[in-house]
Amino acid sequence: MSHTFTRQLLHIVFSTKERRPLLVPETRPRMIGYLRAVSGDLGVAVLRINGVEDHVHLLVDLPTSLSTAEYLQKLKVNSSRWFRKQFQQVDFHWQRGYGAFSVSESKVDDVCGYIDRQETHHKKSSFEDEIRKLVKNHGLEFDERFFLG
Repeated sequence: MSHTFTRQLLHIVFSTKERRPLLVPETRPRMIGYLRAVSGDLGVAVLRINGVEDHVHLLVDLPTSLSTAEYLQKLKVNSSRWFRKQFQQVDFHWQRGYGAFSVSESKVDDVCGYIDRQETHHKKSSFEDEIRKLVKNHGLEFDERFFLG
């Protein structure tokens, strides 16, 4: 085959360091816009993005030229640097880890809806419970020792 065809859909979740509630209504839309812009610069198609005060969700189509780890490292470093420059009174950092879960084409609408409903969802469910459920639903083991850092 002379061409490469890929569709690497990932539902990505990551939080602010120590899950500090820094993505308030005044800053969150700007951060979301910046995450979308950096992703575009990296050739990553963002299908959906949203978040709450302490974490964000993205549904992306990752190109073959970029690994998940490389994408998230560049995204988080650039956006935290940008945030500290824009809001100098805040020492903003993302937490080191992340969740990245493959998404079937048949589930794209469901994941988009889930990401869109984050504010409503988190009135009933904590970030911790959300991550535990995502990890379990994807057949992974959840080790509480690594959850706090």
